[in-house]
Amino acid sequence: MRSFLSSLLVSTAMLCLIAGHDAAYADEKPLTNAEVEALVKKVIQDNPELIIKSVEAYQIKQQAISLSKASQNITALQTELKNDPN
Repeated sequence: MRSFLSSLLVSTAMLCLIAGHDAAYADEKPLTNAEVEALVKKVIQDNPELIIKSVEAYQIKQQAISLSKASQNITALQTELKNDPN
């Protein structure tokens, strides 16, 4: 979960940087890691629902993967399942 949140923070920071980029600021120096972290923390504090939506999307994705694997296993073992004497 910690890795997921770290990835989420980095992704959010990148989105903030891309969305906030403006030609008027082209002469300014790039943000430092500390500034990016502070920006990401602020975005999350101001929009905590982003974390909830991200976790929900992650769970849905994981459930779909699990369902797909189960379906593949059933298909692969269908003959054995139909012919099991027990």
